[in-house]
Formats: sequence, C-alpha cells, structure tokens
Amino acid sequence: MNGTSIRHIVDMNDVDHSQMVIDGSISGQWLAPHYQDMTMLWASGNHLTASMNQETIQKEARYHLVMEP
Repeated sequence: MNGTSIRHIVDMNDVDHSQMVIDGSISGQWLAPHYQDMTMLWASGNHLTASMNQETIQKEARYHLVMEP
C-alpha cells in the first residue's frame, strides 16, 4: 500500500511555531496541480511553519473548504 507521508513536529509549549511537511500534497492525488509542492522540502528533511493560532490561520488561508452532507 502506498500513500503520502506527513511530518508534523509540535512543541506543546510553543504550538504556534509547529513544523510540518507533506510529501504528495494534502490530497495525495498525483494529478493534483500542487502534488509536488513540498516534495523537495520533504526529501531534504526541511519543514514549513504551521501556525495553530486561529487568527493567523484565517488571515493567511488561501482556500476555504466547506463540507456539507
């Protein structure tokens, strides 16, 4: 079985500076336009800052997903 791999490093004393990287994008769909955006970061062992602050997330979000039944 194959699938994407995620690394998420969280310091519980400073969650607003968590580090993360996903190989194969969030969706894991190889035809998605952003599928390889983080591949080089993942392969080199680097990460992106992943804020847990709600205001920061809302300010910096590029997309908004609404799921309805």
